[in-house]
Amino acid sequence: MLYTYECLEHGEFDVNLKLDKMTRTRKCPECGEKMGKNIPYGFCQCGCGEKTKISNRTDSKKDWIFGEPRKFVNGHNGRLVTGEKHYSYKDGIIGYRSNDRRSNGIRKRSSLHIQKAEIVLGRKLKKLEIAHHFDGDKLNNANANLIICENQAYHLLLHQRNRAHIVCGNANWRKCVICKQYDDPRNLYISPSNRVRHRSCFNKKQIEWKRGRDYYASL
Repeated sequence: MLYTYECLEHGEFDVNLKLDKMTRTRKCPECGEKMGKNIPYGFCQCGCGEKTKISNRTDSKKDWIFGEPRKFVNGHNGRLVTGEKHYSYKDGIIGYRSNDRRSNGIRKRSSLHIQKAEIVLGRKLKKLEIAHHFDGDKLNNANANLIICENQAYHLLLHQRNRAHIVCGNANWRKCVICKQYDDPRNLYISPSNRVRHRSCFNKKQIEWKRGRDYYASL
């Protein structure tokens, strides 16, 4: 191993300290406080002894800084960085509740809101149908809170209108993909692929892009 354990008050200790069975951590022999690993710069923080790669970009989600060594060897991140330290942590929000059910003698796991919707309908959901939570609470599976969407497009439309209503108070308004501001659809251009933008924002971005292109072409 390439690391030692360090107590903030009493300094470094040998890596072979006895593991505390209750907390699964190593405590300082002097004060009994939990100690952290002291790993040299540029090496994997799991203590495997391997050097990490240099980041080719800045990524705040993965805690990468351009030109700096990454904290973990590729593949270690999801296993060793858990809870609040993990880059995909979502504040401990619970997702959909699920439960086991039997179909033709085979046990399958499915979401409770889907099971409840199928009981009320008296049939299974069709291939494209989606059970949507009206109030946005994934744990509220009351009958009055479930809406059956005919397809994913209609489901996304409900979420889009709900977000617009929360942000600006008008469910019909749309958000410009460039300036990220909500506005009346009459002031926006909506492309055939459903991309929404202000013409002024788009023109400004085109000018900036052309300037950058001409600059790099002159190098």
